Amino acid sequence: KEIHIPDLTTLGRVNIGHPRENTLVVRRVFTLLLVITVFVSFDGGAVPATLELIQEEHNISESELGLLGSLPYWGLTIISPVLGGILQRSSQKEVLTLCLVANIVCCVVFSYSSSPTDRGAAKIMLFGSRLAIGLTQGAFIINTPVWIDEMAPMASKTMYMGLVQAAVPIGVVVGYLTAGYVTAAGLHWTWAITLQAMILAPLTLMYLLLPYRYTDNLFTSPRLAGERAALFGVAPVAAPAVKEDEFQAKRGEALKRQETATGLTMQGQVGVLFTNPIFTSITWTLSVLFFVVTGVQYWATRFLVDEFGQEKESVLATFALVAATGPTAGVILGSVVVDCIGGYDSSVAQRRKALIFCQVFAVLATASGVVAGFLEPGLGLVYWIEVVSLWLLLFFGGAIVPAATGIMISSVPPELRTVASGIGQGLYNILGYSMGSLLPGII
Repeated sequence: KEIHIPDLTTLGRVNIGHPRENTLVVRRVFTLLLVITVFVSFDGGAVPATLELIQEEHNISESELGLLGSLPYWGLTIISPVLGGILQRSSQKEVLTLCLVANIVCCVVFSYSSSPTDRGAAKIMLFGSRLAIGLTQGAFIINTPVWIDEMAPMASKTMYMGLVQAAVPIGVVVGYLTAGYVTAAGLHWTWAITLQAMILAPLTLMYLLLPYRYTDNLFTSPRLAGERAALFGVAPVAAPAVKEDEFQAKRGEALKRQETATGLTMQGQVGVLFTNPIFTSITWTLSVLFFVVTGVQYWATRFLVDEFGQEKESVLATFALVAATGPTAGVILGSVVVDCIGGYDSSVAQRRKALIFCQVFAVLATASGVVAGFLEPGLGLVYWIEVVSLWLLLFFGGAIVPAATGIMISSVPPELRTVASGIGQGLYNILGYSMGSLLPGII
């Protein structure tokens, strides 16, 4: 009697009853994740748009403004390694829902940071809530790429990864424009953050109401233990055929590998990840990219007004367009091209093609950054060359992110992907996002 082996690394890319086979529901869940990503990223644009008002109101220095921008990323750095293990052993929906509720509370606290008359208390609320916002964003940011790698259709996996990456700058721009219009209308800048909390509340409730089978990881969630056991008893049509006794042995080996991976200490898991050259090189590369991009997005408005002598209203409109269209167009183009050449994880040859694409666009992003960084400030044409250079930097950098993120996640065993995403996010945040906000303020 011949039956087929369900392999833990490829299980489910055939019709065996995996939740991702219901593509209509998967698309709806993904759409909700996109919208949540936009509004989780909202404050990342609202704060840079109101830096002058915050500085004047709280009497803080340029270095403290940089610290204010970097604190959410320090929060993400602190929590990412811890959350990687928690998400690996718990229901992802329950952890994410709890963190989203906490994020809403932190946004409300941040919006009330101007209320205390005591400057010391106001500063504690201002900086403390920014740190807490980063701590509570971690689970959602870490889990979303892992969910996409597991649930997205194979033919459009890079596009899914690209769209969720594009949702981040879109959220930043939405926050940037909203805060600009709120303050222009004569309202206090904190109203923009209050609006963020009000929108996130119903989105979190919608996520909570989703079935576990469409939010949780089939391989690790305790909520799907029964479904996982049932799935292993189903024969994938396209898997290699073996005798029944061989199947039992192979199945036992696969489950043992999963238990071994999840049973490693954090130190052991980190050791496994950093002996993987693909994971290591992509993590360092993306950290550098995010350092540059965050510095541009956080400080560009102040830089273009002070150094190029432009009116703030004009810069707000121009840079909002740059920050919205540059990275968004880049991630979409990068996703489409990589999917057209066959994706990034169907074979070693395809992964090599995707990496070559990333290398070419990394060189173009570097060249654009050199022009933007060394251009002598001035008016007229010089200003627009600077703007175009910044746009190209964000465009070429954005094109790298979907394929690079997907390759990084898929290059490690499925049992360690949540931990890999957590470690990666921790490094992106400490070396990329936080330093990109903090160092220019210090300098």
